[in-house]
Amino acid sequence: MATLEIAEQEQLRTILKKCIESLGAAPRQLQAVLLELEELGADELVKEVRADLLPEMDTGSLVHLSQHKDHAHKKLRLCLQKNSTNLAVMLAIRLTEYGTFSDTTDEWSVAMQTLTQEGLSLREVQTGLQHLANIGLLDWKGEAVIHFTPSQQKQLTRFYEDE
Repeated sequence: MATLEIAEQEQLRTILKKCIESLGAAPRQLQAVLLELEELGADELVKEVRADLLPEMDTGSLVHLSQHKDHAHKKLRLCLQKNSTNLAVMLAIRLTEYGTFSDTTDEWSVAMQTLTQEGLSLREVQTGLQHLANIGLLDWKGEAVIHFTPSQQKQLTRFYEDE
């Protein structure tokens, strides 16, 4: 059991490192995240990222640091979600990507059939939706079209759960 947990942690660390390195196209966001990780004591991870990506990165102060952190967090969250094999996480991201907003009803909606793209069966989609409903992120009771509020949409965009 301990070996499995260590392997899962190493896998998550590898994914997180990959996601952090993907911020290389936005150096200020990358720098903001690395500074935050240093504050949290993740010096080893920061050292690895700097060695792999930007060995001579400027570590001076950043203007608008909180804004850079916010943008970086959104990108990291999306990257982690897209790399997840957790069924509920996969469904949460699909709901937010494929959902359409109606000004008339002031809600988001997506057809269940749309969620079955990219290798998920109808049964898997139903299982994932049921889990999201059980934890309070959706008010879904088996309908063919999933409806959710802007508040639920925001929660879905931030949803992440370990395997």
